[in-house]
Amino acid sequence: PAEPAPLKELLTPFTDVAGQAATTRQSTIVIADLAKEGERIVLVGLARDANDVTGPGLGESQTVEFKVVSETELRQEFDRLLGEARDRVVQARDELGQGLTKADKLALASRSAAMSANRAGELLSQVVRRWRENQLPADQGAPMVKAEDLVNRQALTALAQASRGDQPPARVADGHLAEAEQLLSGLLQDGDLTRVLATLIERQRSLAEETRPFVREHLTKPLDAAAKTRQTNLAQRQRELAEQVKEVERRILASPSPQLEQARELVRTGTPADQLQQAAKEVGSEKERTQAVPRQEAVLATLEKLLEQLRGNDAAKDLAKRAGELAAREEALLGRLEAGEEPKTLQPEQDLLKRETEQFKQQLDKQPEAQKKVAAAAQAQGAASKAMQQGDRSAATREGSAAADLLRDAQKQLQPPEDKKKEDEKDKKSPDVVKLLKELHQQQLALVADSTAIHLRIGDEMLDFAASREVPVLAERESDILLRLREEGIKEIEQMPIALVALQRVAAALERTAGHLATPALGERGMRLEKIALHELSRLLEIVETMPPPEQQESGSPPPPGGQKGNQPPFPPAAQLALLAAAQDELAVLTAANRPVDLPVMQAELKVLVDLLLRSSRPGTRPSLLLSRSGRAMASAAELLQEQDRGATTRHEQAAAVASLRRLIAEAKGQSGGSSKDAPQAQNEQRDQGKPPPPGSKPGSGQPGAPSTGPAAQGSQKQGGAGTGVLVVDGPEGTLMHLPPERREQLKQARQQNLPPAALSIFERYLEVLEEGR
Repeated sequence: PAEPAPLKELLTPFTDVAGQAATTRQSTIVIADLAKEGERIVLVGLARDANDVTGPGLGESQTVEFKVVSETELRQEFDRLLGEARDRVVQARDELGQGLTKADKLALASRSAAMSANRAGELLSQVVRRWRENQLPADQGAPMVKAEDLVNRQALTALAQASRGDQPPARVADGHLAEAEQLLSGLLQDGDLTRVLATLIERQRSLAEETRPFVREHLTKPLDAAAKTRQTNLAQRQRELAEQVKEVERRILASPSPQLEQARELVRTGTPADQLQQAAKEVGSEKERTQAVPRQEAVLATLEKLLEQLRGNDAAKDLAKRAGELAAREEALLGRLEAGEEPKTLQPEQDLLKRETEQFKQQLDKQPEAQKKVAAAAQAQGAASKAMQQGDRSAATREGSAAADLLRDAQKQLQPPEDKKKEDEKDKKSPDVVKLLKELHQQQLALVADSTAIHLRIGDEMLDFAASREVPVLAERESDILLRLREEGIKEIEQMPIALVALQRVAAALERTAGHLATPALGERGMRLEKIALHELSRLLEIVETMPPPEQQESGSPPPPGGQKGNQPPFPPAAQLALLAAAQDELAVLTAANRPVDLPVMQAELKVLVDLLLRSSRPGTRPSLLLSRSGRAMASAAELLQEQDRGATTRHEQAAAVASLRRLIAEAKGQSGGSSKDAPQAQNEQRDQGKPPPPGSKPGSGQPGAPSTGPAAQGSQKQGGAGTGVLVVDGPEGTLMHLPPERREQLKQARQQNLPPAALSIFERYLEVLEEGR
């Protein structure tokens, strides 16, 4: 204005705009000096010209209205907008999915999805802008910033390309929208409890800073009218904060999450909301005013402890999730490597994964054990990358497997205690030898992690003074692992030849490692030997854990006579066929690579194991037929290998052997587990021969010359072979595996009627004759 009004009437006067038709000026207005929470401010621009003839002319801009709200209310508004944005993203994905399933509708579906995504992007842009304008913490707003970029830039760009009917950009857009949906869902979950509590703590701290000088000022000075108004305002704000803290308490106490148990206990003992209500009464009191300040400080300490626990739980879950993601990506790389993809093409992805693992390691300062495992995983990833560059598939597989195992172990250590407890309970139900293998696997992982720390320090150099004392300790730990495997594992399965071969292979790897470390020496060779032993343990556990668990005894069925109810073998009999198939697979890989090893002898050894199963199986059954096929293929492959044939014919025979074994496993998966609910071996003999068991014989005893261990393995000798369990199971399900399910069910019902052995044997034969159509 040419003649500005007095400054007390204007928030921001502009005195240098005379003579200009239009201008732009910026000014800062401190809202806190003008209004309190809940009040509204209306801003308007006024102008007056210098017309002293017919004027002055007066101008007035459109009004701009602001409402002063608390941070909690603002965040609630943000949650509403984010929820609507997420719904729009979900709608866009649904519309796009219809086009991906029907190519002729892709163009129209992409345009519809773009409209929904555009609305979601507008909402996200509004939230991001207001978040920054209100100067809220940038780190808390990072997920919504990323979601806004995914929707407005990446997804909408891809949808524009997909509107022409192209599927690849449509799938790219769907991926971006899925990631944005995940980010928004994470922001809207119970994790906002941490943000709300942090906001309340800041408001309580600010209120305490206002209360302290007020109480100090009026220790002896009487309250005038202004002071009483101020006192009322402080008490009212304290009561409001107490109500909001009460809501946080309610949400914590109502949460079923076991990770919040410590937080719930702190709420019960500290009662912060009740303490704040008492503080509000004390602030408004004439005589108890001085007690409010220490009470506020005590409540602040309690709330900060509560916030630390909430953040700790959230951080631990996030770290465990991140470790699992890295492990999953490493396992995916291993899968592609084992599927035959060229190692050199995977090196860039392995290098990227190594860098991300090293960055993740920096976040584990407060988790030293997990950090050690992640550091070892990063070192193994580096070795895998080097092997990929050289085209060494086996070394890359070994190092990548070690990295994945170390990351999975770090994930387990970072998991909340309740999740760890569930996994421990699951492990307790494993057979004895499998449980032992899991323990040894954990010990070997710890050994590799500790060795990696030493190796990163000294490399292939001579051991320094500290390392010369540490490496012999590692050798003792490796020897202890080997001793436990021999005494608690191998001795338990001496009558299960296939499992025995697998465990002896692990023992050989551990023995080589222990011998090298006892030199004492470490270096690249020592690390390689340790990881070979770890890989052998991981491979064995992976094969065993993919087999279905044995069925428990059905309620109402009697336990085996003379046997223990629920007894199980020390090693899953069903897993032995999988071990045999894996050994044949590995031999086929060695044959294709023309490795300089005694392939004919190795093939003949596998043929001996198959013959052992075949001799103890029931002739004419489906398992006997498949074992015969596998044995013939192995015999042919052994002859061809003896003639130095490494070509396609040999590999075809080996593949046929594996296919028969895999087929047998697949067919037996739905029929295994009867060993715990049917009669033992003595009753099988009784049914087949029509004779009572010999006096003094023990139920479940095996036949002479056939290896056996435990009821499941012993019962398997009649039809499935030594320790195979998958092939033959005691009772109707095992003896008539070649019959359809309805026939086996009829026999099972007859068995439950406690028929005499002779009548049961006749009924079995009757079912066989019915199925044969005679």
